[in-house]
Amino acid sequence: MAMEPRRLYSNPVFMATMIFMLGGWIVSTACAFQKPAYVAGSTWFILVYIPLFAGVLIWCIMANGLNKYRLALLTMIAMTMSQVIGNIGYYINSEVGAVQAISGGLIFVQIMLFVWVIALGSGPGTYLADLCGMGMDAVETRHEQVMKMGMRKVTATPTTHLRQLISGTSQAASLFRAKALYAYNANPDDPNEVSFAKDEVMAIVDSNGKWWQVQKADGTVGIAPSNYLSTNI
Repeated sequence: MAMEPRRLYSNPVFMATMIFMLGGWIVSTACAFQKPAYVAGSTWFILVYIPLFAGVLIWCIMANGLNKYRLALLTMIAMTMSQVIGNIGYYINSEVGAVQAISGGLIFVQIMLFVWVIALGSGPGTYLADLCGMGMDAVETRHEQVMKMGMRKVTATPTTHLRQLISGTSQAASLFRAKALYAYNANPDDPNEVSFAKDEVMAIVDSNGKWWQVQKADGTVGIAPSNYLSTNI
């Protein structure tokens, strides 16, 4: 499973939630060290556990494994949320400002965890799941197979005939066409992938697996993620 750091900064939900969550964690940790006599043992546990969870989340995103490990992540989040909410209630009514600030930081952590519960619980194909990058790891196996075996050579369809297919002049064309549900930018490190715009119509050369082989109107042949395409035109 390839680790790609670029998936981190290209994931808007991750970047926003991680900044707020770690910001809240830093506030709570700093205040806990200021007033250690007021801090319960369970609080130290959760303050250590939060960055460990963040590390696991970072690994899953870099490895394109959010969808594969979503149940494990949801279990970790459930345990974290139960601990965090208990600590918020414990410190929020304190008369010591630094101790009360511990609950303030944990409130930020709790809100961000709630966002991840919605995103991971929604599953691939939903808006939040797509923002989190959960759609692409479902098609990673096909991508790796293509990289290992090499892309199969196909006889290019004559340009005139291909344009007839895409324009829909033949009744049989609907069996061999796909419309892009979303725009897709090909991985610059993979020459087999093709980029396409939303609503672009392409001819399907091979629909086996999760990565389909398609041919664009300009004759370009390459692979495209099937969950970005629809044959209902």
